[in-house]
Amino acid sequence: MADSSPQEVGKRFVKRIESLLSDYQRLLNNVDGQRRQASLETLLAEQTLMSLGIYWEAFLHELIIAYILQSPTTYIAEYKRRLTQNLTDKFPGAIGWTTISPPPRLTRAEVEMLLDPQRRNFTVSDYSKLPETVNKLISAGYAPRFSLGAEDTQFLSYLIAVRNFLAHRSDGSRDRLRTVTANLMASNSNLAGTIVRFDTYIKQPIPGTSRVGEIVSRLKAIATALSQ
Repeated sequence: MADSSPQEVGKRFVKRIESLLSDYQRLLNNVDGQRRQASLETLLAEQTLMSLGIYWEAFLHELIIAYILQSPTTYIAEYKRRLTQNLTDKFPGAIGWTTISPPPRLTRAEVEMLLDPQRRNFTVSDYSKLPETVNKLISAGYAPRFSLGAEDTQFLSYLIAVRNFLAHRSDGSRDRLRTVTANLMASNSNLAGTIVRFDTYIKQPIPGTSRVGEIVSRLKAIATALSQ
């Protein structure tokens, strides 16, 4: 199977989260009027949000790989620099004996081996540092797409805070989510709020959609901008 282009990766992600939202909405209709309806609605919302967080991280991993395969020069140069530095640090007297000659092109397996040697997916813990990270991996022609605006950076920090809270339910993850959510602004304002109980917050309707629907809408816009 041929490697996917960045555009194909983006379209596949958008289709996937649209299908997820459609399934969520259909299942909400199915539990309407059922016994323990509120609990079932919470379960559906939380599982959908967890899936969105996971799908986003998988999308970002696939997108970075697609850009590297499309134009690998920057990536190859970065790893040549790292190898040279590593040899210089360990064997300073012998670096002049060594010639590093990377191939002009890389296979997907080679890219993944270098980018993600532990096979846990390429991830970002601080989206404000995404441009700095990406500049070392993909060509200058594509890297500026990852210079996210303040609102997009804030939204992705919110998404990861939601995912971490749902995954861990720890006091620290709850505090982080509350802080991020309270400070959402501008295009993220529909998601802003004071969280006392997460189930109440996430099911609170907003104009024209749900909070889950708003998260999907924001993800689609960001993913399209990154991949086109």
